[in-house]
Amino acid sequence: MKVSNNCAGCAFFMNDPAKFERTFPGFTVLSSAYGSTRADAGLCTKKDRIFLPSRKACKEFVPK
Repeated sequence: MKVSNNCAGCAFFMNDPAKFERTFPGFTVLSSAYGSTRADAGLCTKKDRIFLPSRKACKEFVPK
């Protein structure tokens, strides 16, 4: 099985909608983390960067 080296396959990438809403109280004021506009974007918990597209990649990639 080939492991992707982009954010989607990284241990630091978090894009679970329920975790998003727990991590950022008030996030639902903007809508819901389950909304289609967020798509597969997520948060890099290593760099505290929000809304990275899952296709991004960096040197700090750690496989899930």
